[in-house]
Amino acid sequence: MKLLGVIMTYNDDDCLHSAIESLLESNHYVWVFDHGSIDSTKKVVDKYPKVTYQYVDRTTYPNFMKPGQDNIHHFITDFIIKKQGEFDWVTWIDSDEIICSMPEDSKSFYELINDAYRNGYDGIPGYLREYWATEGDDPKVSDFRNRITRFKNKGCGYCGGLNRTWRIDCTPVMTEGTLRHTFFNGLQLYPKPHLLKHYPIRTNGQGYQKINVDRQRYHGAGAHYEERGLANTTKLLKPKGWGQEN
Repeated sequence: MKLLGVIMTYNDDDCLHSAIESLLESNHYVWVFDHGSIDSTKKVVDKYPKVTYQYVDRTTYPNFMKPGQDNIHHFITDFIIKKQGEFDWVTWIDSDEIICSMPEDSKSFYELINDAYRNGYDGIPGYLREYWATEGDDPKVSDFRNRITRFKNKGCGYCGGLNRTWRIDCTPVMTEGTLRHTFFNGLQLYPKPHLLKHYPIRTNGQGYQKINVDRQRYHGAGAHYEERGLANTTKLLKPKGWGQEN
């Protein structure tokens, strides 16, 4: 079994290493697609000689929200489809995510995929935990994975996109329904879920930058976060600290 790992990133150099390592530890061949970052993303990837870096120009692929040839998700989906025959299974995460097995599961994430693959399943459902920085977190702890301890369990019903790992020949051609990763309606899913840890906001400054600047190019980020049941910018981000949403 040969595993393809895909990471899409934009200006997440503080947490990209965790996403990369979560895939390397589970025996994936990793590609990082950098959607025009202006931070130290390239330097982070260069620390991992087995990881392939690919820059994707934002002027060529400016679209993040709607289906189309200029959509970054379309670009990555086409890449995955072209890898059919070379890889057996694919895992697609973002740079602010860590994918692993559930804490109570005795099997590793790799063993989870291997069991699903050997037993003829098409994908593995996901269980999402949203981690958010709050005023109760200790800013002296440099690693955000240890600093941010509070989370919301979001379960498996996250826009259908929580099936972040699947048999590669099940990868659909880009449509509106497959804009973010894939839907698996009607396919056979492994009975045990994987865990997806999501760290969208790590610091006050990073949060304001992401919501008020980076994501404004994609029809505004407030609605993007609100529709996922998280919190809008005025409730979550305060000028003098974090709200107590978690």
